[in-house]
Amino acid sequence: MLRSSFALVLSLLCASASATEVTEPSLALAELLPPDSLPEAISVADPVPLRDFLAQFQVSGSGGDYLVEGARSLQLRLREEATLARLRKLTAEPVVADALGKLPPAEVVFDVRVEGMRGRGPARFYRSREDQLVKSLLALQRPMLQKALEPRLNPTLRALCEKLAIDPYTTHPQLRAELDRLVIAMADDEQLREQVLDLAKGPEQLEAVIDERLWSTAPDVLAQEGIQAMMAMGVAFRASQRFFGNPYVSPTLALAWLEAQAALGPMPGADAMVMLGVAAESEAEIRMLIDQLRWAARFEYQGDRIMAFNVQRQAPTFRTRNNRVVALLPVEYLSWTKAFSEFAERPDMLGSEKLIWITGEASPAALKGLEQTGWKLRTAVKALAEPE
Repeated sequence: MLRSSFALVLSLLCASASATEVTEPSLALAELLPPDSLPEAISVADPVPLRDFLAQFQVSGSGGDYLVEGARSLQLRLREEATLARLRKLTAEPVVADALGKLPPAEVVFDVRVEGMRGRGPARFYRSREDQLVKSLLALQRPMLQKALEPRLNPTLRALCEKLAIDPYTTHPQLRAELDRLVIAMADDEQLREQVLDLAKGPEQLEAVIDERLWSTAPDVLAQEGIQAMMAMGVAFRASQRFFGNPYVSPTLALAWLEAQAALGPMPGADAMVMLGVAAESEAEIRMLIDQLRWAARFEYQGDRIMAFNVQRQAPTFRTRNNRVVALLPVEYLSWTKAFSEFAERPDMLGSEKLIWITGEASPAALKGLEQTGWKLRTAVKALAEPE
């Protein structure tokens, strides 16, 4: 489903490397996930193959069968699956099911949404809801759907998202569709709204704290404010503008990027880092880059800290105050592939010391290759918080 973000990085690192010299292994699921971490009705194929150092999880759940690249992306998707199961349990309640019975099925609402947003990407769902979604629904001559969510998120949607801990810009299609139907049904029924929100509480409290700007500010305004914030951190206007034009940069992810970059402050090379976000071709790629920014802000080694982006030939590395070159890679298993060996041997990666830190493990060949090319490797680094 999602293209590997690290695959993009590797293709940019070594454009001439089209094939790998070694076959990346498969890992047992138990090596990648804590025991009993899968929600009910969710299964993941075991063993798990690797591609470009990221685990390729084949997931089967209530949302269907799909591929998830990387353990951190899987954490997010599993949370969404648990939320979807919770939402469906809620909509099965008689009072809610009766109201939903007057609406088209979730698949119809979702299909109309996709048709209305063709060519703009799912992350732009809220940008023109009135112009696209509502007009499409009106074309179906379903008057009850005329008030299908306005361009700005409404109080009903906000309350439901917070109760169920749902990103209002989620790209999970079934979750998005079920959520839309429920909010549509609640639009003109205050009693139903109160009943649904009461049922949504459940025995456990999962209420989410969602950035106020997502509710109070239109996406286009958020983008304009984000461009100004990036320019204040030394990013050129054109690069900032193109970043916010990437359809995979949802308002939620845009705010996460800005927060992560602000934690680093203005640094040389910021333009080049933002251009990696411009080139990203999936939500997973954007999330990986945000993870690298967050990690860079927390990085500390022998009193040394990161002071500049070091994006050479589009490779997302960093440079410290003491001129160390640092690569921070949130990957599961590092293998000594052709592309990676060429990256490690590049003569332009010069500094007082070369460090590569990863969240997972490395093969014996990678350990030997990095040592021979002057890199100091640290594995199993616990530098990242839970994915948001």
